[in-house]
Amino acid sequence: MPLRLETQLEPRSLARADVNSDGIDDLIAANRSSNSVSVFLGSSGGSFGPPMNFGSTRFDFRGPSAVVVDDFDEDGHPDIAVALEGSDNLIVLRGSGDGTFEFPDRFGGRAVGDRPRSMLGGDFDGDGREDLVVVNSRSDNIFLLFGNGDASFGDPSLPLTLSTFPDYVAVGDFNADGQDDLAVSYFYGGLSVLLGQGDGKFGPEDLFNVGWNPTFVATGDFNKDGRVDLAVTSSALLSEYDGGFVSPLLGNGVGEFFNPPYHSPAGNYPVSLAVADLDGDGVQDLAVANYGGFDSIPDTVSILHGLGDGTFANKAGFGGITVGDTPVSVAVADVNGDGKKDLAVANAGRFVPGNRSIRGIDLNSWLSGTSTAIRNPIWQ
Repeated sequence: MPLRLETQLEPRSLARADVNSDGIDDLIAANRSSNSVSVFLGSSGGSFGPPMNFGSTRFDFRGPSAVVVDDFDEDGHPDIAVALEGSDNLIVLRGSGDGTFEFPDRFGGRAVGDRPRSMLGGDFDGDGREDLVVVNSRSDNIFLLFGNGDASFGDPSLPLTLSTFPDYVAVGDFNADGQDDLAVSYFYGGLSVLLGQGDGKFGPEDLFNVGWNPTFVATGDFNKDGRVDLAVTSSALLSEYDGGFVSPLLGNGVGEFFNPPYHSPAGNYPVSLAVADLDGDGVQDLAVANYGGFDSIPDTVSILHGLGDGTFANKAGFGGITVGDTPVSVAVADVNGDGKKDLAVANAGRFVPGNRSIRGIDLNSWLSGTSTAIRNPIWQ
């Protein structure tokens, strides 16, 4: 049987990091319905220990929706920032370096906007400390939280008002000026790019049309020109596809993006993607989690093989690789230390009660040319 890690209820966001300093990737999941964060410590054989679940009755810790792992207190150990869409705040779990985490002694959380949906880290004010950008789907804005270097954050700057129902955010240097910029997807259509000025401020949003219901956005360099590109998943249908698709937006290095006259088909309702060179050919590929959402529609992960010119080929077939119930997040990790890319997929299990988990996908069979086989053990 494939490796399956039992989380608590409804994992929505998945991250990988080495949280116990053993050189092996660990997995962190935000469990929305159980108000907790699960940490799985990896071992050299590709297995994981039992989950350590972190929740709180002392702080308002409702509805974890996103996690970002970084050293927010600058002590050399990874910490976990958790965005909470149930309580509209953010809390940092401070890491000890051995895989355990503690809630703050005094700071009970930083208020953000209404229903924080996604979050990423960056240095937006140029002080060398890790900041956070939080996308709030109900209040239609972005909050910027500037790090103090002690796992706390200053009061949020004036929120950046956005178009209707912002969903996910990507961070990168889109115009090659050395400053972090933002790309934000909108569930009801469109993508906006905001260029950072390096002092915590951003220019006006530049809107791009990427089709109906874009759900996720990520950065990469898909045509190997050294410039930052974007990949956007969309859940609505184009006339030539019966499922969701991924749109590459190729950057020109000055903050502008161009949509080629094609899209790469994925599975039904793609909601998350990870960018990595999965087959070792020096070209970035995409792993796409397809939510499915109905009993008659399979829940899959699509593997899109980068061709180096900004186009992709679907290596696992149009339907993708079947995984657990309602996959919502995918991460790339090397969980057994063999130098090869593995995939971890968080399955929310909303349509099959109790079927929430993290599953692994062995890419070795795909790397050797077989596009649909999943061998055991799952991590190889």
